Amino acid sequence: MRIRVLSSSLSSKKHVYFKHDAASFLCLCLDLFLTKVFYWRARLIRFPLYCRGSKHVDFGSNLTTGRYCRIDALSMNSSSEGDAGPLLKIIFGSSVQIGDRVHLASGYRLVIGSKTLIASNVFITDHDHGSTDYEALSIEPAERRLLCADVVIGESCWIGQNVCILKGVHLGNNSVVAAGAVVTRSFPPFSVIGGIPARLLKSIS
Repeated sequence: MRIRVLSSSLSSKKHVYFKHDAASFLCLCLDLFLTKVFYWRARLIRFPLYCRGSKHVDFGSNLTTGRYCRIDALSMNSSSEGDAGPLLKIIFGSSVQIGDRVHLASGYRLVIGSKTLIASNVFITDHDHGSTDYEALSIEPAERRLLCADVVIGESCWIGQNVCILKGVHLGNNSVVAAGAVVTRSFPPFSVIGGIPARLLKSIS
């Protein structure tokens, strides 16, 4: 009796796994089809992907994304100097890979270097909702003037889970950002950084 029950249980689990694998395979096929239709230069876009201002985004080549990513390329006149900035707000290098629920927001210029890998739940922005003086804080947050400074993530960088990278940051090639870090300033190539705010943990020479 035990053998029959165990055999039935295993058979049931195999059936569930098969259905799950089949559904995953069909989703992958659909994602590949939609990728080649809408983002033909990309390697694989896992949908849904939310993108505002796609005409201001250069998706590069061989881009891979996770699901539920959000890309905001703001075309408004939002820089602190009063100019609208470059036409392309977000630029991907080649073979960039980003995980699930990554949010990229640019009002001026945000560059992600080739072969950079970004984990899930990462937020990268090149703008703030105004300054922190009394006059600015007296205005509703949504009505404040955006202050922008370009963000450049170098090539072959590894950005860990739940990282925030804020305006004005230039991260050198081959750098590593530890999970949960909040990056508020720039670092040279081959830097290992972490913490809130992020600080240099190790420099590779």
